[in-house]
Amino acid sequence: MEYERRRLLRAALHRVAETEAPRRYRPERHYMRGPGPKTLAKIGEMLRAELEEETREMLPEQWLHLLEALGAAQTRE
Repeated sequence: MEYERRRLLRAALHRVAETEAPRRYRPERHYMRGPGPKTLAKIGEMLRAELEEETREMLPEQWLHLLEALGAAQTRE
């Protein structure tokens, strides 16, 4: 009888504690924003620097001849 009363009291206290106790903050349950504007600006600067280096490389001579031929063909049409 005493055991049954303790078990019921423990179950009731557990249920009250679940519903009434303040819940812990769980960040994964909330919407998490992405990187901020400063981080995006830094990423953009890095990408622009990489692209500038790539575009400053000289074109192969075969490509230059191809571009000149295409330009000449376009003006004739």
